[in-house]
Amino acid sequence: MDLLNQKLKPLSPLADKVPQLKQLAQNFGVESGVLLGAGLLVTLLITFILFGATILTLTITVLYPAFKSIQALETESATDDKEWLTYWIIFGLFNLIDDVFGCILNFIPYWYWVKLGFFIYLLAPQTRGAQFLYNAFVKDLLEKNKSKIEGLINDVQGSVKDVASEAKKAAAEQLNDPNNFRKAAQLAASANAELSKAE
Repeated sequence: MDLLNQKLKPLSPLADKVPQLKQLAQNFGVESGVLLGAGLLVTLLITFILFGATILTLTITVLYPAFKSIQALETESATDDKEWLTYWIIFGLFNLIDDVFGCILNFIPYWYWVKLGFFIYLLAPQTRGAQFLYNAFVKDLLEKNKSKIEGLINDVQGSVKDVASEAKKAAAEQLNDPNNFRKAAQLAASANAELSKAE
């Protein structure tokens, strides 16, 4: 117990700022830093139990590849850039499929671990899974449907421009409507009256 007290003593000044924690530590006859350390450890343990799988997955599938992608951008070689760009393409396509068919795929036993294994296969330098899947399936599919994809992108861009134009036109009409100015003036007068009553 003395060793634990010594190791966690640096936390004591922080823990002493909480009177209840300081009193509890005195009741147990330990440094308040020990209780703070125990509380942090329990919180970390609960977080890992509840969200550990998500944290592990995000670390393996997003943080590590993002770090490697940044490293690849800093090198002169285009090979590693292509490798990580390919990973992100497959990653995005897989997540799209998982979002669309997730309600069905989640019925597969151990689906979560299958997904995690799949992502490890994609990014492992020994397997080069992302490059294999891209070259075997995605590349041909994209080349065959290039004009359809470009048409869809143009349609979406056109629709967004139309919606923005209509919203701008409606906003201009609302700004030019004198009734809206009267309503705004009435609301402001009402708010001022309420403020005057409150003072």
